[in-house]
Amino acid sequence: MNSQASIKMFPKEIQDKILNTFKSNGVQIIENEIDYYAWPQLFGSTAGPNGGWGGSAMTKFTVHAFVYNDEVAVLVCSRQIRFVEKFKFFMKF
Repeated sequence: MNSQASIKMFPKEIQDKILNTFKSNGVQIIENEIDYYAWPQLFGSTAGPNGGWGGSAMTKFTVHAFVYNDEVAVLVCSRQIRFVEKFKFFMKF
């Protein structure tokens, strides 16, 4: 999938955070070389990756991964952003 199309799915604020997360971790990226992946992940409450308590025992959220050079990635899940140095498909957020 084209990286620009996948990043543009998110609000401008999140787009900037994705790109800035790469840069703040010392990764010089070429935007059109970012790969995009997504998968569901089950969390123990409706709060998901946001922490705290939710209203249900189990809730599914989508994890979005923006991967550069098949190794480093920025994961986005429910407006939470995480940088990972060793990306693996279907890794837990």
